Amino acid sequence: MLPCHKNSLAFARGVALLVALGLGFILVPEVSRADDTLTHHLKDNMFVIPYAIDANQSLKQLRLFVSTDRKTFSPTGSTALRKGVFSYTAAADGEYTFVVQLEDANGNLSPPNPDIAKPTMRVIVDTQKPQVTLRAVQPKEGRVAVAWEIVDANTNLRTLRLEAKGPGEVNWTPLNVTPLQAAQFGWNPPGGGPIEVRLSVKDLAGNEATATTQVTPTPGAAPAAGVGDDRQVIFVKQKKFRLTYKVDGAGLSKVKHVEVWATRNRSEWHKFGTAPEVGPHEITVLTTGRYGFTLRPISGVNRGRPEPRGGDNPQIWVEVDETPPVVRFNNFHVGENADSGKVIVNWIATDKFMKDQPITILYSKTGTGEWNILQDNLENTGTAKVTPPEKEFEFFVKIEAVDKAGNKGSAQSRESIKVDLNIPSVIDIGVGAIEVSPSPQP
Repeated sequence: MLPCHKNSLAFARGVALLVALGLGFILVPEVSRADDTLTHHLKDNMFVIPYAIDANQSLKQLRLFVSTDRKTFSPTGSTALRKGVFSYTAAADGEYTFVVQLEDANGNLSPPNPDIAKPTMRVIVDTQKPQVTLRAVQPKEGRVAVAWEIVDANTNLRTLRLEAKGPGEVNWTPLNVTPLQAAQFGWNPPGGGPIEVRLSVKDLAGNEATATTQVTPTPGAAPAAGVGDDRQVIFVKQKKFRLTYKVDGAGLSKVKHVEVWATRNRSEWHKFGTAPEVGPHEITVLTTGRYGFTLRPISGVNRGRPEPRGGDNPQIWVEVDETPPVVRFNNFHVGENADSGKVIVNWIATDKFMKDQPITILYSKTGTGEWNILQDNLENTGTAKVTPPEKEFEFFVKIEAVDKAGNKGSAQSRESIKVDLNIPSVIDIGVGAIEVSPSPQP
């Protein structure tokens, strides 16, 4: 068994050269091409190169040659035939080009001179993480902005992620950015700050680097229309929802289809897909968060309004929120004196998008059976005085909170509330004679 800490590679360029001799090779990812040679990027300087040999071939030996300048090849000292692998340890980070030389039973070598042979494989050993800087900058657009720079010769920009997290938030929200080695990005975050921002990126070898910073929206600055003003946002509690719409003004060619354009921040737009002439149209997004949509009808002769550009407001904002409010039942007590006849209930309920008057107080005789409303449409003040239900002297209480998307969270009392505070007393105490029946005569 091969050591688990070693990387496993396989020759790909050599397949065409060696297939006539019955050798086959196992392919592995992360590869690129340079000078038409398959190149593997590794973050470990120790690796093995597996191969397979046809048992019918009369081969004496395989030798592995390496070059660090793509010109002069030297034997690595790694020879094999039946082992199935070559082993190699790179002395330092850098580029290593390999050629396999075959020796048959008669001593013939192929290729005779590795220096002039076509390379079989190229390996770039890269054990260092990319150098990443991320900082807050004065926004050119939006209420906050960051700038970043990535220094690495083998950056895999497909892995670049820029994410933000507001106060009290647990999950990171991805920002829709163009992956560039160096760039500035501005957006309009919902709510205030400070806001944590995180950038992560990997190189082609898989080394990952992250950088974080904080940004704070300018105090008193008004959010861009539709971005931070929740009154202009439609809230849904699932990643799958429907856009309803009507198309007006079509000519004789009618409407070919409706383009759906989407944005997360108004800075960047992308075409989300196409929809029919008549709505509704089902939308499925990958993550929770805020999405802006603009619908662009295309006529039968391919005419339509201009595509949305950076800075344009969408026709509609949709906030996908699958997180229910967090509710904690603190305590309760039965009111006395001025609050006699009331039950005072205390709770804590939090949510990023709590609706107005989100609290409902319910009661149940058993705590597991049917729940009935005691009071609803309450402000989330954390306390309320409620009137107990008639003819009930003991019951459980539940606090329920609902957010703008319709997600509900709740918490209930562990113990029952006992509202019968009357203490019985004895009145009109007295003495009564006890009549004794005469004993029967013998």
